Amino acid sequence: EIGLGAARCTLPDVAVLCSSCGFWELECVRCQQCWRWFCFGCSCLSLQTLPAGDFSCAECCGVAVYDRQLAARMALVRRRLQEGNSCHVEVDMFAQTVFDLMGTCAWGEFSLNIPVLVQLVEAQIRARVSPTVLPFHSVHYPLSKQVVKDIATLHSQQTLE
Repeated sequence: EIGLGAARCTLPDVAVLCSSCGFWELECVRCQQCWRWFCFGCSCLSLQTLPAGDFSCAECCGVAVYDRQLAARMALVRRRLQEGNSCHVEVDMFAQTVFDLMGTCAWGEFSLNIPVLVQLVEAQIRARVSPTVLPFHSVHYPLSKQVVKDIATLHSQQTLE
C-alpha cells in the first residue's frame, strides 16, 4: 500500500547517513527490519509516496518484493508527474531512479519511465529552468544532441548565477 505513510515510517530528526549512497540526508526512511537509513532518492520515495505500512529495504524483504514495491512507487510518481501534482523532491528522485534503473539493467522499468523523464526534461528546457537530468547523465538517454546541449547550457547558467 502506498501513500502518505509518514505516521508509520520512521523519519530522522537530523541528517543521517544513507546506507545506499553514503550521503548525509534529512529526507530518509529507516528500514523496520535492519534499522539502516535510506535517503528518499535511493529508495524512490518522497513524503507523498511513503509506504502506508512499514518500509523494508531490498536486502531485508528480498529483491523480488522490493522490485514490485519500487515499480508501484515509480508508477505513482509517474502518474503524479503526468498530472502536474509532483513536488521538487519527487522530480529529482524520479530522475535519479531512472538513471539507476538503467545502471542496474532494469530495462522493463526503465522503458516505462524514460518517456516520462524525456517529456519532463523537454518541458523544463522550454520553461528555461535547470533540468532535473544532470549533464553527465543526459548522454546516456535517448535525447537529441540539441536537448543534451540545452541541459548543459541551463546547468552552466545556473552555476554562474
